[in-house]
Formats: sequence, C-alpha cells, structure tokens
Amino acid sequence: IPRENEVHERAEYLFDFTLYKSGWKDYSLPIVLIEHENQWNEAAFLRDFWKLMLGYAPLRVMFGYVKSNENAGSLVGTIRAEAQTSSWTYPGDTEDLVLIGHEGMGALDWRILHRAAGSSDWKDSSLPAHTQE
Repeated sequence: IPRENEVHERAEYLFDFTLYKSGWKDYSLPIVLIEHENQWNEAAFLRDFWKLMLGYAPLRVMFGYVKSNENAGSLVGTIRAEAQTSSWTYPGDTEDLVLIGHEGMGALDWRILHRAAGSSDWKDSSLPAHTQE
C-alpha cells in the first residue's frame, strides 16, 4: 500500500512539470504548473490545455505546436472564443501563459497568449512582426 504522499505525488504527474516553493510537503499547493504537448495538432493541444486549466497554481504555462503560423492563429482564436462563450471561471489569483510553436519557426516566432490574474481576456503578446490573425 503506497503512503498517502506517494499517491499525491503520482497524481501531480498528471502535469508535465510541477514546481513547489520549497519542495513538496504534505498537501502543499504548487506555485507553477507546466504542460507541454508535443503532438502537432490542435485537438491534442486543447486536450492538455483544458487539463491544465483544471489545475491550480499562481502560474500555469502551456507549450504546444501546430503545423503553421496560420494554425497557431486558429488556436489563439479558439482559446479566446472559449473564454468569451463558456461558463468557465478562472481563479482570481492565477495567471496563464500559452506558447504556441509551429513548423519552420524562428527562435522569436512563438505565438504567446497571456491571461492576467483577475481577467478572462487572453492577450496576444507575440512579437508584432509574427502575429497574423
């Protein structure tokens, strides 16, 4: 029979990376959750994105990839539309960061979305030269 904290630690591996302020202690909350989806399609990205949205930490970060910058723009639109049309409520003290890469991209070509604490608006923080919507 596993110890109680072993069960908790295994459950935390539902996220790709979980950071604690000073190491994991019984029932402590993480300060950062990171999810990284390495399949290059929107459905897989959204599955892990919504999983991340169910987690709680002051900072939640999502990395993922799609085939092209146009596909990245579509994904940005999907995330923004869901935020406006769903009954989802974001925790008031949680910030979210989404980085979307695509084939053939340069080092600065990430599509970057940011949702500030207390807001349901997703701001596109990508470099202007790389933003196409």
